Amino acid sequence: MIGETSLDNLPEIVDPENQENLDLEESQQEEEPTLEERLTELVQNVLDKSCAVAIRAMKDLEQKFLNDEDTLELIECANKLVETIREETSRQNKFAYIPPIPNNHLASFLLLRFEEERVNIKKAAICAFQALFPHLGDRDPENGEVTFDALITTVCADRLANKCKDLALAVRKQAALTLTRLLQEYGLNVERFRSTWLHAVMHQIVDREPSVQQHAAKLISEVLVEPLLRDSNASGELVWVLLAAIEEEADLRTFISSHTCPSTH
Repeated sequence: MIGETSLDNLPEIVDPENQENLDLEESQQEEEPTLEERLTELVQNVLDKSCAVAIRAMKDLEQKFLNDEDTLELIECANKLVETIREETSRQNKFAYIPPIPNNHLASFLLLRFEEERVNIKKAAICAFQALFPHLGDRDPENGEVTFDALITTVCADRLANKCKDLALAVRKQAALTLTRLLQEYGLNVERFRSTWLHAVMHQIVDREPSVQQHAAKLISEVLVEPLLRDSNASGELVWVLLAAIEEEADLRTFISSHTCPSTH
């Protein structure tokens, strides 16, 4: 009948469309990547050729490390990724990757990005590695003290010392800052950080760029002067250990005296 408004007589085009939408939603839910797949993609992006992708990935990693979120899973994903690539390329003998830290490929990926030509990638890698470093040690369950394998501290200190002499001003500053923070946190127990800091950061006070000199002077004051003014026991103890190391090294004594004492001529 003309003008009839019964719902029974409406075209049945609505139901198939709704069903299609439901099927699409179910398909999207089924295809949602697992946590391991998302973390693996994040690790892969660290090595991406795109500067923006790599930097975004390293900034995301930095936040995860700082929040202690999925850190162990990310380390495991990196290790699995390397093993998979090795298996796929073993017959062609094309896998030339040599990890700086053999037992931790995630740390090695970041260290390798230290050597990038692009400044922003180097800075992002240094920051991410600084956030990762506390998770590379073994914590004593009784006293909570963290100890690090000598290889890890040696590689870390050497790479940061090298970046303190990088061509890029921003990288030199970031490397000095990171080395200083690691020294302040672990310097009493890690001699390598003490000796490296004394030679790498202290020598920046004669850097060719005035802003690097000023930055280094600020860091040196934070480590050697301010703790004594605050009368802080822990950081004050580090000061005396560093001063004792300076006293034992003639080269350091000469360097400091020649650049801090007023000329008598």
